[in-house]
Amino acid sequence: MQDADGNNNQVRILIVAKNVQQFQNASQFLTRRGWPSYCVGSVKEAVSTVVKFRPTFVLVSFSIPTATVTKLPNLLAQTFNVTPIAFGEGGDPTTSKRLRTCKLKHIFYGSLSGPSIHMRIKKIIMEQQREAAAAARKAAQEAAAAQMPQAQMPNMPTSAPPSAAPAAAPPGMAPPPPDAGGDEMF
Repeated sequence: MQDADGNNNQVRILIVAKNVQQFQNASQFLTRRGWPSYCVGSVKEAVSTVVKFRPTFVLVSFSIPTATVTKLPNLLAQTFNVTPIAFGEGGDPTTSKRLRTCKLKHIFYGSLSGPSIHMRIKKIIMEQQREAAAAARKAAQEAAAAQMPQAQMPNMPTSAPPSAAPAAAPPGMAPPPPDAGGDEMF
């Protein structure tokens, strides 16, 4: 994944859908854009295809009529280091409930087509690149701070924190009286 335009063939997409024929055109569109993609219709096919195909993104339809489909995205993410994306193929109550209770970072709502999948995945790639750049900057800052001697660190105290003793009066002025317990004038 070199850029958000998908100019690198490392982006591979697997679509796990209840109605495979409905997503064949989307798969072909993505392949023509340089993102090889496949469609499968079951959880079992999905696992075997992930092992062979090694996709970077797996779109999982929560419309597939099996209870294990909701566990598939996390299983694939943890086992094969893919980015899972949940979606629904219709507005039926079971699919809607599964999507609402899903804890995935990426959920596609609404109807999907090749161009909409392409655009949404480009956004995810840009987000992942920003996160990786931020993590690299933070790691570089921490490494630089660890190598810098304590005396040279900016904004870092070099001695013990100030005590609770009252502040000294400026030259030519009497020190403030001890607090009598209030802010009364008289």
